Amino acid sequence: MNKYLKTAHLSALEKTNGGIIYLLPDIFIKIFTLIPLIFLWRVVMSYRVQVGMSLEQMLSYTYLSALLADLLVVKTSHKIHSDNG
Repeated sequence: MNKYLKTAHLSALEKTNGGIIYLLPDIFIKIFTLIPLIFLWRVVMSYRVQVGMSLEQMLSYTYLSALLADLLVVKTSHKIHSDNG
């Protein structure tokens, strides 16, 4: 378990290597992509479109997907070699 905590710690240090101020652009991008999605889902749900979720559930899903999207990004230092021959 300790190696996973160390990896999480190093990942957090990578994000803030230049200081907290370098996190602001990423935060602004998330906010500016989240706002149109919120308005979009409010409009879609106001027309009583059946999406299988209530407005509150859809907005919760949208918030969580914006917050947790970075967990799906995989970074590796390994290079992929293709054999074109």
